[in-house]
Amino acid sequence: MCTTFSIFRNGETLLGRTMDLRAYHKYEFKFFPKNFNYEEDVFGNKLYTKYKIMGATFRDYDHLIDGINEKGLLGCTNSFRNAINFKREPINSKLNLTSTKLLNVFLTNCESLEDIKNLAPKLYIVEKSLIDENNYSRHYHYMFTDKNNKSLILEIEDGNLKVYENEYNIMTNSPSFTKHIRNLEKYIEKRELKGNIYTPTKRFIRAYIELENLKRNNFSESNENILFNSLKKFAISKKDLENLSEDSQNITLYYSITNAKTLKYYFKYTNLENINSFSFDDFKDENSKTTVQFI
Repeated sequence: MCTTFSIFRNGETLLGRTMDLRAYHKYEFKFFPKNFNYEEDVFGNKLYTKYKIMGATFRDYDHLIDGINEKGLLGCTNSFRNAINFKREPINSKLNLTSTKLLNVFLTNCESLEDIKNLAPKLYIVEKSLIDENNYSRHYHYMFTDKNNKSLILEIEDGNLKVYENEYNIMTNSPSFTKHIRNLEKYIEKRELKGNIYTPTKRFIRAYIELENLKRNNFSESNENILFNSLKKFAISKKDLENLSEDSQNITLYYSITNAKTLKYYFKYTNLENINSFSFDDFKDENSKTTVQFI
């Protein structure tokens, strides 16, 4: 039940997310330089980076689950469980990929949301690679945010990508973005929030409420601290799950923040005090992939 939202304060756009899963996973930081073979399509054709990118991956994997590029474009995955019927056969007229590769592909090829809109129709998403059994699709939808705090949502439908303008700068897990918006509009009309507050639908609405509250307050803290404190309000602990259904048994494992102006990436495990911080300047002399373990 991951929650993602962005804020714009004092000329800075920041995208924050919680990572919520049933099982405990380890994550690691990845940096990819320019002109580096970072991925392959489903035929095994090599893809090369146009822009530097960095962010979090599952340990021992290279596909980012949230991150930033050197142009200040921010991106994040959220679970879209049981919502996609992946195509099995690639088509010749497009670049054929698995869904796990999409965040990397957009971040390393796009400078702006307009670039994403132009690239999306050229991609086709299939179930798995034809040559690599470890390259298979997962049920994700995606949020991208630019320096001006404008956002897009991408969802897979019949192998193609549907692109939605996201004026609320919020995303959570399933259901679809359009259903989230309908539920939010019902809340705005009635201003009632009842039942399990941890469902993706309720978390979407709570994120809207949180962003409205942030707009009304003046804070003396850094933007990163403001956003970390907001993300903590969405954390789910094991104790919170005691009276919830089996479908809601996720706990929050980490928070991450990307800053489109300072071009920095922040990561914090919920059970540890340390905040990991990375800048592209940290890797200015690197010409190959760099992996760092979060602490």
